[in-house]
Amino acid sequence: MTNYKKLFLILLCTLTLWLSYPKTIHADIGPKPSVTITFEGDIPKEYYATLLSEYRSTGPDSAYDGTNARYTIEDEEYAIWQKFVNYEDTDGFYFLQEFWNCTDQTSFRWGYYPPQTFKVLVYIPATDTFIVSDIYECYAFETYYSINLDTTNIVKNYNSTWEIISLVARIVLTILIEVAIAWILQIRIKKDLKTIIIVNIITQIGLNVALNIINFFKGQWAFTFYYALLEIAILFIEAVIYKKASIKKATIYAMLANIISFVFGLWLAHIIPGIF
Repeated sequence: MTNYKKLFLILLCTLTLWLSYPKTIHADIGPKPSVTITFEGDIPKEYYATLLSEYRSTGPDSAYDGTNARYTIEDEEYAIWQKFVNYEDTDGFYFLQEFWNCTDQTSFRWGYYPPQTFKVLVYIPATDTFIVSDIYECYAFETYYSINLDTTNIVKNYNSTWEIISLVARIVLTILIEVAIAWILQIRIKKDLKTIIIVNIITQIGLNVALNIINFFKGQWAFTFYYALLEIAILFIEAVIYKKASIKKATIYAMLANIISFVFGLWLAHIIPGIF
């Protein structure tokens, strides 16, 4: 069996596992859909916020059903969680047990599988009151809204500058990781390293643009499927290009570099969620 056939079988198995467990794969050095809410107006000294969902679950998050409590009475924010659980929405939207302490902050970001259709719900402990918005939807891969707490009026607030910074950061880190792995595997010829850098710039830009378009027009489930498919396609394409460029250990390098960048990104996504 040729190296390419072996690689294809490995990638096919990887895709099958990915699609079998769509809720357990959290990140790699790549973009993820998110919703960022920024607050304006008379902002309380202490307040908590969440997104109510049209459906009972999204990704790893789900509504409380009496058995799946995310907080216990020993937890510091149990009382706040209980307030959100007890909130009854007039349109039947669900609290998915995910909320943010926005005290001393003016925004929060739901960075992994946010609800596609949602309401913004704010709880103010000082007055034991809620502020709830109308119904809104994700309008892009990275969705930004600003909400005025005095009027609950929401406007789109797309942060293109931050998205460019995030894209550049992902590309740079991917290149650094893959160059480091190449160096470890004794791939140190200047021409080979240049090829690796150029290929990664092209594939990362292509991946980001494609996923933005897919998520915008098709939604998050299509994003999940195509994200897996595109990542595997990129791995295969890189292996072929490196082979044709006569880079030694091309297939092994392509697989190892992508796997390590995936694992590293999985860890880094929890450290810098705003970029990853």
